[in-house]
Parts: sequence; C-alpha cells; structure tokens
Amino acid sequence: MPIRDPSRLVRIGRTLNGEQFMPFSYAELRDFTEGAPSLAGVLGEQPQNVLLGAGDDVRQEWMEVVTSNYFSLLGVPMSRGTVLPENGERDPQAVVVLSYGLWRARFAADSGIVGRTVRVNGHPFTVVGVARDGFTGTFTGFNIGLWVPAGMLAQALPGQLPLADRHNRFLMSFGRLAPGASLARARVELTAVAARWPTEPSTRGGERTGVDVREASGVHPLIATITKAFFALMTGIVGLVLLVACANVANLMLARGAGRRREMAMRLSLGATRMRLAQQLLTEGAVLAALGGAAGTLLAIALCRLLVAFHPAVGIPIALDVQVDFTVLVFAAVVSVGTTLAFGLAPVRQAMRTDINSVLKGSAGRAGRSRTASVLVAVQVAVSTILLVGSALLSRSLLNSRFLSPGFDSTHALVISPEPGLLGYSEERTRALWGRLTTRLEALPRVEAVTLALMIPLGSRGDQMAVAPTTEESSALAQHRMYGYNLVSPRYFSAMRIGLRAGREFLATDAAHTPDVAIVSETMAKRFWPAASALGQRVRVFDRADVERDAEVVGVVRDVSQRSLGATPEPFIYLPSAQWFRADMRLQIHSSGDPHGLAPAVRAAVRETDPELPTEVTMLEEETAFARVPIKVAGVVFTAAGAIGLFLAVIGVFGVVSYTVAQQTREIGIRMALGARSAQVGGMVLRHGMRMTALGIAVGLVAAAGAARLLRGLLYGVGVADPLSYAAAALLFAVVSALACYVPARRASRVAPAVALRGE
Repeated sequence: MPIRDPSRLVRIGRTLNGEQFMPFSYAELRDFTEGAPSLAGVLGEQPQNVLLGAGDDVRQEWMEVVTSNYFSLLGVPMSRGTVLPENGERDPQAVVVLSYGLWRARFAADSGIVGRTVRVNGHPFTVVGVARDGFTGTFTGFNIGLWVPAGMLAQALPGQLPLADRHNRFLMSFGRLAPGASLARARVELTAVAARWPTEPSTRGGERTGVDVREASGVHPLIATITKAFFALMTGIVGLVLLVACANVANLMLARGAGRRREMAMRLSLGATRMRLAQQLLTEGAVLAALGGAAGTLLAIALCRLLVAFHPAVGIPIALDVQVDFTVLVFAAVVSVGTTLAFGLAPVRQAMRTDINSVLKGSAGRAGRSRTASVLVAVQVAVSTILLVGSALLSRSLLNSRFLSPGFDSTHALVISPEPGLLGYSEERTRALWGRLTTRLEALPRVEAVTLALMIPLGSRGDQMAVAPTTEESSALAQHRMYGYNLVSPRYFSAMRIGLRAGREFLATDAAHTPDVAIVSETMAKRFWPAASALGQRVRVFDRADVERDAEVVGVVRDVSQRSLGATPEPFIYLPSAQWFRADMRLQIHSSGDPHGLAPAVRAAVRETDPELPTEVTMLEEETAFARVPIKVAGVVFTAAGAIGLFLAVIGVFGVVSYTVAQQTREIGIRMALGARSAQVGGMVLRHGMRMTALGIAVGLVAAAGAARLLRGLLYGVGVADPLSYAAAALLFAVVSALACYVPARRASRVAPAVALRGE
C-alpha cells in the first residue's frame, strides 16, 4: 500500500469458530485501542456504494466510511487541504476527503475544491482535502473515490444502526504495531480484550467468537483464497510458456555449441581449462538472458497499459495495480539468471565432455547432441500441448456459455438501481416511489413488464439466508442451513421466462398484512420434501435480525443458474418484495424488442420522479456477464500462451530437423549415391521429426488430463476429459509440425551426392 511504513500495518478480523475474518463495531475498536498497548492505533473502514452529486449530475461512486484517525494512522498525506478532523466520532462534522482520481475526473482538478460542498446520498458534505495521487483506499483492488468520517454514518448511510451500537459490526479493521511490538503479541492482547466482552444471546449454539491478526499486505482474507488460486493458475500458464522458451533457447545453444566444437577443442589444446570454458558459455548465456529479460520487461511496461484499461462489468470499482516496480524488476532479473543456470547447463555439459583428439581429427561425435535436442523438443511439444488443450477446453466452455441456457431470459431488459435508501427514504416513501416509477415505466412504448428484484442471476451481488422446513428439528438446525434467496415482485417469473413447475407466481394480494408466502426452486422442493408435493408446505426463514418467519410454499419454479453457468443446481428460495422490505431493490424494465432505445425515456422517467435519484441504466445481459469474466480472462491467457507455445515448439522442431539434416549431409549423400530415392530420404527426415512430435504430444495429452482438473470451475458444458478438445490440440500440433518438418525433408531429398561428398 502507498502508506507510511506498510510493514507495520496489520489486519484485525473477528472469527467464528476459528474461521472467517469479519468486521467489528466502533465500540469494539475503541476497546482494542485502550486494551492493546502493542498497537499504536486502530482504525476502521467500510466500502459502500453511494450517490454523489445532485440533479442531473447524480452518479454512483464508491466511498469508505472511516474512523477519524484513518489518514493520520496510515500516514497518507493530502495533495490538497487537510485530513479528516480528529475526534470526528465524538464531534461529528459533515466533511469529506476526495481521491485524487475522482477530483480530476469528476471535478476537473478544480484548484478551489477545498471548501466546496458536495452532496453524498443527498446530504451536503464539505470537502476538506484531496488524498495523494495513487492512494485508492485500504481495501486492496478497490478504487475508492471518497472518504467520510464514521461520526457521519447516519447522514452518509441512512438506515444504518447507530455508530455506538455494539451490534453494528460494519468496520473492517487495521492496526499499526507500536515500535518493538510483534504481530504475535498483538494477537494475544486483542484476544484477551475480546474475551472480556459480554456474552451475547445467540440462536447459534456452540459458536465461539475470537480475534485474528494478520499482515496487511495482499488482498482481504475474505477473498484471498479464490484470488490467490486464480492468479496461481495464471502464473502457472505463463511459467509453462517460459519453460517452452527456455527449452528452445537451450536447443539453439546446443546447436551453436556443436558448431563450435573445433573452437573449444582448440582452446583446450592451447591450455584453457574446462572450467574456464564452462564459465565462458554461462557468461554468454547470461548476456543473452539479460538482453531477453530487458526486452521482455520493456514490453511488459507497455502491455501494463492494456491491463489498466481492462475494466470488466462486475459492478465493483476494480483497481488493478500492475506497475512494473522495483520488486517486479528484481523478479525478472532472478528469473533471467535462474533460467540461464538451469538451461545453460546442457551446452556447458557438452563442452565439458569435448574429446580434443577426436574433434581435431574430424570425428563428428554428434549422437549425444541429437538425443538431447530431441528430448528438449519433446518437452516443448508436451508443454505446448498442455496449453493447447487448456485453450481448447476454455474456448469450448466460453462458446457453450453463450448458448447454455441459464434458465432465464436476459436479452430484452434494462436495469436501473434507484437506491432510495441512500437518500434517507423511509419504507413507506420507498414503496410509494417504486409504485410511481412502475406506473411511469409501464406506460412507455414497447415495455411489457416492470419488475423488482434484489439480486440479478449471475450478477455481482449474492446473499444467503437460513431456511428450513418447519419440522421439529428445523429451529435448531436452520442457522446452519444457508441458501441463496431473492426478493422479487409479481410478474417477475413470467417476465424473466422462468418456468413455473407447480402452483402460482406472487400476486399483488401477497402484501405486508397477509400471511407470508414463498416460491422455491425444483432442487429445494426435492431436498425438503422428496416424497411429497412442495405446494402447501411451510418453510421457516430467518431474516437479517435472526427473527423466525414461517411462509407457505405457493409455487415451484425451474432451477436457474444463480452464481455460475452450468453448476449443479442448489436449493433457492424466492420471497415477495411486498412482504420483505429492502431499499436496494433493482428495477428491471422488460421490453418487446431491442431495449437500447428505451434508455433515454427511462432516465427521463426517473428524473421526473425524483431528480436526486441516479439515472444510470444498464443492460440486464451486461449484468449477467459477470459470471463469464473469469473464463474470459483465463481463455485469453490460455489462448495467447498456447499460440506462443505452439510457435516456439514448431520452431524447435524445425530447427532440430534442419540441424540434423545439415549434420547428416555426408550420410545422405552416401545413401543417395547407393541408390536411395529422394522420397525415401525425405521420408526418413520427416519420420525423425514426427517421432519427436508424437512423443511430445503423447506425454502432453497425459499431463493435460491431470492439469485440466484445475480448470474444472471454469468449464461450462464440457468435461475436463473432453475428447474433442484433446483430439483438436493433438491434430493441430501434428499438422503444423508436419509442415515444419517438410521444408528440411524436401531440402534433404534434393541433396546431390557428388556435391555432398565433395563438401565433406
């Protein structure tokens, strides 16, 4: 992080039975500050989506609610103005600090920004500072645009519990180690503080809360596992390409060394030691590696701009830190030196075994080199085959994802998020707003239906709640049975083309004053009532406050892909938005044709209803594209790596076969003089090249069968042992390698015996 002494910063998280890494309340952070002398200070932060601006200039931005010591404890200077005022929680002030990027993009780098008033969720805040360039917050990977003090929680985020409420655990925490203090000591002190907290009544019997302290570097522990796994896969792919390239260079160095056998023998005969020859060859390899590493680093610096420009539609402000800094340069240097030592040993070993007498007498002694070269080529082909198989699997998976039905229709709808709760709307005002908007939007031409939904299938938002059938043991077990859910309005299922298997949809009569009802997916119906109809059954649902509510099942709908395409269906429950209130519902406008032309009219309808509401409109199809982002990234990397690997491997095959033909010119001349036909000679050379390729392909296919298991979570509609993908990769390599062998084979078939023997 671009902060003062980042190595002394630690993350603090609340654990449940030794797992997870959850936030704390403000009161709990104050306990840490007073009871943990190993920490010089404790801060809290929480990223939130907010509305910035007023009138026609309302846009959604990402903000962090932070404790007032946030910038001072991190040591982040301001490029303009000052940091948040100290004791901001005890003396709340409506102030805000802007990020450097937001100041430039949204306020045109206005030099008079300090002291100006901006509206955050409809409330006026005074700008007191602009953070230094490059600082985008402490939630790694997020691009935060503004920061407000936690003392203004009620104004910045209406509807939240009071800041002083110990149950309002929303602050992710950092601490700075005091001079001489250790992370282990801080963990002991914080655990002791947490042990003194009063025991809270809980419906989850046997749960133990605790405190975990970790280094602050890297991404947040909640997403660290999946992030590290994904980038480990990417690093492995690039590593395979490096292996192919190094094997190729080793082959070239072997060929060059074979051509210098007489030179090496002459040096030895004049008194040079074999160790001196080895040093010379390794030095030459190091120079080659340094030049290649430098060129690659310069190319990487240029390509980093493409990565920075990559902003997938995932609904969160991704900030990719891909600068080529000192650490990356050191890594590149280490890789260059390491590959030199690893792959430069083959020509060194060849030089160390040089027989002075035989070389100076003209003996070829080339068989050993040919075997080594063939092995290196087979390695290149095998590794490249792994990459090609992975590329084929991901390409088929991406193609399938476009045609694989997710169980709903997303092609003719727009999505808008009014976010009235951020403006302080009460439940009554919010419901009235939804009613007015629905009426206005349904009156637009080509609009078939307007529905409300909390979640969008395959979108970036997801949540779970405890659900269980109302049996005797359900109350004790329900908190351990978490299932996905969605809050939707009437006509949602027909508008989304989600098939109704039994019962009915939600109706306008399913209101707040009527008995609770629910609709379940086919999988949930089979899970809860395998031998009976789900209709008329009752489920017990636990809301956010752990309050039990019983609902009658009035419908069963088709399973829908909620988190990823092609995954095994999981139990899912739908609840009527009229009975379960959430202010962050999203409006879906379903049209009879292309919905793009409706966007201006939708924005106008929202502005007419309330000018303070945001008017950003997106396509429902774009929202559901979130599930395809990982496979797209992996597919691009795999395809690029496979293409590079194929190119390098084919060059290796061509080089070895060409060199073999050059070395065997005399032998070929003798064969031709003794009556061998051109086709026989060409076939001999072609078979030599294809034997290496066939061996590499066979080994690569076997290795790919094991490596493909790492891609299981990215494959849709195709198995890890898909025969078509393996056959396509093998066939492509065989055809391209045959073409690479054809040129030297054709040259060998045209050798003139007299010319070849005279040359020897």
